[in-house]
Amino acid sequence: MSESGADCPSLIEVLCEGAPRDMGRSQGTACRDLLLGSFHELPAQVRFAHRLGRRDAHTARVARDFRRHFPHQAETLEGIARGAGVPTSWLARQVAFQAAGLPPRMIRGSLAVAARRSERSVPSASFLAARVAPRVVVRRSRPDGCHRSVEVTVPWLTSALAGVNEAGLGVVCIPGGGAPGNCAAPALLLVNDCLARFGSIEGALDWCLARPTGGRAKLLIGDESGEVAGVEILGDECRVLRPAEGLLVDAVGAETENDVAKRLAERPPGGVEDIEGLLSNETTASQLVVLDPADRRLGLRSAEGGAAVRWMPA
Repeated sequence: MSESGADCPSLIEVLCEGAPRDMGRSQGTACRDLLLGSFHELPAQVRFAHRLGRRDAHTARVARDFRRHFPHQAETLEGIARGAGVPTSWLARQVAFQAAGLPPRMIRGSLAVAARRSERSVPSASFLAARVAPRVVVRRSRPDGCHRSVEVTVPWLTSALAGVNEAGLGVVCIPGGGAPGNCAAPALLLVNDCLARFGSIEGALDWCLARPTGGRAKLLIGDESGEVAGVEILGDECRVLRPAEGLLVDAVGAETENDVAKRLAERPPGGVEDIEGLLSNETTASQLVVLDPADRRLGLRSAEGGAAVRWMPA
């Protein structure tokens, strides 16, 4: 991962438990080779400046609001830096320019759908699906005093791109970058707050509407009740998204939201197996993530394709 951004060269799995700094240290240690190697690709004078803790104005503003509004995740970032042996100022720059500035395509398309399960005894459930960058970190989070969750993220990031917790809540975020507004902390950070704190959509929505964040992002949320909803953040503005006929969709590769809605109308999903195929037309190499809040599990299908989905419980 250079200053311009790149992803993990192979799938990394890590257990992060305890206090925020301890969780970060576990992630940093697991991703040490990647993070330290990427840092050493920088020119010597840039590495020296980061070692001294120097930050440009944009990074300093993001780091200030990060610590002010997401103090636990700021501690996690410090733990990642310590575990990987890289300066915190360099990781803060990744957050500032890759999550709060113009993010790379970490999420390539996603949807949230209220679907009917195949089993008649279970009337409905929510599923969320997303295509993520082909190389991600699978993280099992066990924070002190909060909900456990299983997530996908990237090595330098404290928050998840997508995850599901033990209370039956699933969240996917599509970061969009852009002008931050009054707060420079990226909205992507809301994912981990929601997974750690809530088991229902309404609680997560209230939290997202109340917390200061900035930039552009969409959060798609589903819970075990079968409901789905979302939040769209545009700088200082934040609005709730409600599904149309049980569906919320963000841009899905070459397809449009109408394309996916039409396919769903022609064949309503009967369960996870149908959800897996909804994003199959994506041509860019990526991995498919499926969140099943009712069963508290996350499924991952590799970029190489194939029908097998590896399921991991929260």
